[in-house]
This record gives sequence, structure tokens and C-alpha cells, in this order.
Amino acid sequence: MKGRYTASHPLVALTVSYTDEAVSGIAGIVHLDGSPIDTRVLQRMTDAIARRGPDGTGTWVNGSAGLGHRMLCTTPEARHERQPLRDESGRVCLVLDGRVDNREDLGKALEAKGATLRDRTDAELVLKSYLQWGEDALVRILGDFAFAIWDGRQNALFCGRDVFGIRPFNYYCGGNFVLIASELHQLFHDPRVKRIANEGMVAEYLSAQITHCQETLWEGILRLPAAHLMWVRSGRIEKRRYWDFDLSKEVRYKTDEAYASQFLDLFREAIRCRLRSCGPIGSYLSGGLDSSSVSVVANELLREQGRTEPLDTFSLVFPGMSCDESQYI
Repeated sequence: MKGRYTASHPLVALTVSYTDEAVSGIAGIVHLDGSPIDTRVLQRMTDAIARRGPDGTGTWVNGSAGLGHRMLCTTPEARHERQPLRDESGRVCLVLDGRVDNREDLGKALEAKGATLRDRTDAELVLKSYLQWGEDALVRILGDFAFAIWDGRQNALFCGRDVFGIRPFNYYCGGNFVLIASELHQLFHDPRVKRIANEGMVAEYLSAQITHCQETLWEGILRLPAAHLMWVRSGRIEKRRYWDFDLSKEVRYKTDEAYASQFLDLFREAIRCRLRSCGPIGSYLSGGLDSSSVSVVANELLREQGRTEPLDTFSLVFPGMSCDESQYI
């Protein structure tokens, strides 16, 4: 799509425009035996995703750990963002591919705990949340994200992925080292990673029956599943789910109108917080009710903000084919 259009997972289920190009990217190396990393390898891993981040690049190395980042500015706050981002002590460092959608609430909660926010970028909110709540920060952050934090206080790497797995997170464990990356091909810039096809996953892709949420097309390269966190510390890797649907919970109102009103409030808020952009806003529009509802409400919210021109929408059409939805669009 033209321009830079951003998207995120919803407070309620909805469809929004999303393109793999509208993201930044991360890279990382950790040596479990404490040996220094090869900075040239980290730089190659970071440069390999230059297309994801034309607006800035950076690497950070501290002995046996190193992080890399490519920046794509999609929000006004991102223009002031510099990554990798360190805390005031210089001992904790973050790389983030993602965005925070509950910025106001998260910022207020941090300040209530005495945290000082320097520039209120999304990266700073995530870093300060980790410093305040540790791994529990993940359940407080609404948005789509994949991040890694090197915590020099514990000699540990902490990683997290959003609840729907919108942002990619791949990793490779080579015994005495761990690599992380946004894209699979980055990992092959380390000569210790061999290109060996994972025949089981190849078969799943060819049969269109993908059942494994962690394996990839390459042996030894794994994905961090959605809604999971990962620690790399004390010579081992620990993974676990930090969020899941609680089907035992129910929301009850007295009337159908009350249900509709509450849903509309949540729906509007879910869209409002995703209209934050430093470029044009666009919506993918199909013939279904979900994308139509998103586009209509987004257009209303933009008009409330003073925008006079209609929302730009993008559609896929197939003239003459049974799958064409042009008349519904």
C-alpha cells in the first residue's frame, strides 16, 4: 500500500489494514558462556532488514550481549525514538518492533509509581513498564509488539510477543548462544546457523495443514508463540504463556441496547487509538461487515478530529469472478 499505514490487535475483534512493510525490525545475540560477541555478525543481521527500517538504525553491545534495531517511523512519537534504548543506568537495554495503543493509561500508571518519562515514546513506555513490573508488564501493554530487553542486572535476556502474534519473533539456540530476529534470513548471517530444511514443516505448508505454532521451515529455528514470554538466563531458555482467553468470564447487561452501547464504546476506542500516525491513514475494505464497520467508524472519528476529506480505503477486486465483492464494497 502507498504511504505508511499502521495496525494493531483490537480491544475487541476487528479488521484493520496491515502490511508487513509497515514495521520496524530487531536483531540480537547472547553468548551463554559469557564470551564476547562478533559485532560484525550483529551488524549484518541488522542490515539484512534495512527495508523494514529506512528511518534509522542502531546497535548496542555489552560484552556477551548485543542488540540491533531498524526503525520505521509510523507515529508522531516515533520521530523522537532512538533504539536500542537504554535506561538511565545504562544496564538495561531494549529493542522493540511494535506500538503501544494504551499510551495514556500506561503513562499515568507509570507516573503514579514514580517513574520519570523523558520523551513518552512507545519504546520508553515498554522499557519503563519492564523496569516497574518485570515480566508482569506484558499484561499491561495493549498493542502489537515483539521486543527483547537485555537486563545487565541479572545477565538475562527478556523477550515478549503480543497476544495475537502480529509482530514476528524468531530465535535460534545453538547450545552456548542464542540469536533473535524479526525475519528468518537474518539468522543465517551468523555462520553457526546452518541451512537445513525442516521437512516436517515443509510438508505441513504444502498440505495447507499447519499445526505447529513454534517450528519454522528451517531446522533449529523457532518462533516465539503469540502471548508468550521468554527468558534467556543462567545458560537456559524458559518460555511460557502470559495471557489467554478466560472463557469463564461473562459480561451481562439488562437490555440489548446496553450490550450494543458498550460494544460501540469499546469498538470506537479500539479504532481511535489506532489512528495515531505521522502519515496518511488508510483502511483495507472488503465486502464484509467487519472491515466496513472499521472504515465507517474510522471515518467518523477523523471527521470529529476536523478532517474534511473522506478516509482512504483499499480493496482487492476480481471482476467477473465469483469471489468478487465489488457490489458489497
